[in-house]
Amino acid sequence: MELLMKEIGGEGKVVILNCPAGVPSNDIRGEAAVAVAKKYPKVQLLEIQRGEDQAVAMANMERILNANPDIKGVFAAFDRAAIGCIQALRNRGLAGKVKVVAYDASPEEIEALKKGEIAGLVVQQPFEMGYKGVEYIIAAKQGKKVPKDVYVPITVVTKENMNRPEIQKVLYPAK
Repeated sequence: MELLMKEIGGEGKVVILNCPAGVPSNDIRGEAAVAVAKKYPKVQLLEIQRGEDQAVAMANMERILNANPDIKGVFAAFDRAAIGCIQALRNRGLAGKVKVVAYDASPEEIEALKKGEIAGLVVQQPFEMGYKGVEYIIAAKQGKKVPKDVYVPITVVTKENMNRPEIQKVLYPAK
């Protein structure tokens, strides 16, 4: 959300697209995004839109655009929300004009980032998450103390940094 605030100059209408409530990781993403947006007095945060897939996200975004043609930014808390959002923006000729920051790094999102339709992606590191999980399972089985919570850093990817070798490893971990 900090990147989105920078992209829109800290003012204007913003919406959060998220999955249905009850998914802890996405609930936290949404709560954190709201907290950041509230730091900007010139930002009008619209009602959070929820849906489980890109078709619902696209329909939600269409409704938002109908009611708020002057919307400045979108924070999409998961890939399907981002893909649906981008499709709705493309349908209206607004892709790249309405700033979008999204979680994940699906092929569709990466392509939209390359085209300038997405301003930034918040990318997790699933390989590192899995590696750490296995590492701590083995340690626990050996009787070693393991941390209750483990932080695996996220990477913010933009069109400007996406071709750096260290970012490419995050975007394409299997290569």
